[in-house]
Amino acid sequence: MRIGPDAALRFAPGSALIAGTVDDEGAPYVTRAWGAVVLDDGDALRIYVDADDTQLVPRAAASARIAVTGGDVRTLASAQVKGRVRSVDDLTALDIAMRERATEGFIRGVHETDHTPRDMLERMVPDRFVAVTLDVEELYDQTPGPKAGATLPAAT
Repeated sequence: MRIGPDAALRFAPGSALIAGTVDDEGAPYVTRAWGAVVLDDGDALRIYVDADDTQLVPRAAASARIAVTGGDVRTLASAQVKGRVRSVDDLTALDIAMRERATEGFIRGVHETDHTPRDMLERMVPDRFVAVTLDVEELYDQTPGPKAGATLPAAT
């Protein structure tokens, strides 16, 4: 399964991103991600999450199941990928630049559409990050409406 160009837009800088995992007993946990990059021609997705998250980071061991939903703040068009964790890494210089660009775009988009004061949004941003890379196994349309949950076509 590959993320195609249309679905990749849902994970572009400025998107609202949510990452979800489960523990050994199947209890879910969801948190915000602060940027995403489509890798390997759509076969993988790299997301930036709070390095101090005591729920997601320990659950993100190699091969752990993870889901990431990305949505356009202005249109609510969204997609979800499900897959398995490939790695959890410290951020590279490129990761830092991508994460900062994505976070700034998200804050700007929410401020412009919802009129939430920027300083309130900026207080949500974690101090430290790790990069979680997942291999994409499933891809779904999550845009609100009658097609939500439908499988999206994979890139060829």
